[in-house]
Amino acid sequence: MGLSSRTVEAVRLVRYPLRDEGGWHLDLAALEAAIGPRTRAVIVVSPSNPTGAVHDAAELAALDRLCAANDLALLGDEVFADTALGPCPSVVAGRREALAFHLAGLSKICGLPQLKAAWIAAAGPEARVGPALARLEVVASDRAWTRRRSASRSSRTGSWFSPGSSTTSSGRATSSSPCCPRRKSSRRGSGA
Repeated sequence: MGLSSRTVEAVRLVRYPLRDEGGWHLDLAALEAAIGPRTRAVIVVSPSNPTGAVHDAAELAALDRLCAANDLALLGDEVFADTALGPCPSVVAGRREALAFHLAGLSKICGLPQLKAAWIAAAGPEARVGPALARLEVVASDRAWTRRRSASRSSRTGSWFSPGSSTTSSGRATSSSPCCPRRKSSRRGSGA
């Protein structure tokens, strides 16, 4: 059982504003007003790209309480955390009342956009964390199975590298994704 394209298409993004008060901060009142009966999660990016704004521990604690009160998951996109100029608290640091997920990966930490290794850390009440991690395991297993199946159908699918990837005649990986433009081999005609 995995996520179907129909399930993903049913997700609707609702944006909430940040306040500029000598730095970008969460507008908790606006966020709370944006929460509706179908809201399932709140996503924060800290540090923010391109502003570099970092949500401090007090903001994250208030966000945690808001999510817990509304039975929402808190997702923290923290891929730029190692580039912050100061402290960058995580959504999973400390004791959390809400189910929280920290998302990060090596591509930003190492400055290697082709390195597609990432992770998710979870925190919150054990009664919610355990089942959530089990569901994530199902999604990860289903994606891996789909990639293996796609790769076995054609040697040119490149599904082992990333969406939009392919291999050259020399076996090198290339990508046509928006953040990693397709590169041609520098060795022309050598086949190596």
